[in-house]
Amino acid sequence: MLILPLAVAVGLLAGWVTGGSWRALSELRFKDSSLVLGAIAAQAALELPGIRGWPSGLRFAIVVVTYLVAGWWVFENARASSGGARFGLGLVEVGWTLNLLAIIPNRGMPVSESALERAGIAPSASVTVGHLSKHVPVNHGTVLRALGDVIPLSWFRSVISIGDIVMAVGIGLLVAAAMRAPAPSESPGATPEPLAATRTGGRG
Repeated sequence: MLILPLAVAVGLLAGWVTGGSWRALSELRFKDSSLVLGAIAAQAALELPGIRGWPSGLRFAIVVVTYLVAGWWVFENARASSGGARFGLGLVEVGWTLNLLAIIPNRGMPVSESALERAGIAPSASVTVGHLSKHVPVNHGTVLRALGDVIPLSWFRSVISIGDIVMAVGIGLLVAAAMRAPAPSESPGATPEPLAATRTGGRG
């Protein structure tokens, strides 16, 4: 999803323009990162040859569980953060939840075929091939269609959801806020709090 790397790039630019530092960004730390890494690994494993043949219900259950784990991880890090970092992570959580609300009742993220065409993607392309069992075509029975991948981005040749946009804004704000956060050496005598943006090195 190219919009998310673009959000990081915009956040970096905004942080730099507003006087942020690369050093401060390098100090950004998240709580319990192994949880989200495990969720990503579990989803990626769904494309392994031996697992592709698992029942679709089991594969979808793994997708939902990993989404819930990742969502909980974002929530916990947002709660442990402050200022712009908390607001940015909060937006990521909202966007993540909007996507999950579309995925669960439809057994996958609904993808609009008309949006695919407007994005310049061939009509013959199948949304169910690959994508880690997470996408299904929009049809008359689609629930919460507006939350699906219905927004075409022709310059990226892709379609995105409202949730993707909210997450992208949150990621940009998080990166910019992290660049403006004071490094430990800039606040001598202050003990870093156990935030999502925890600083290394203990006391300044």
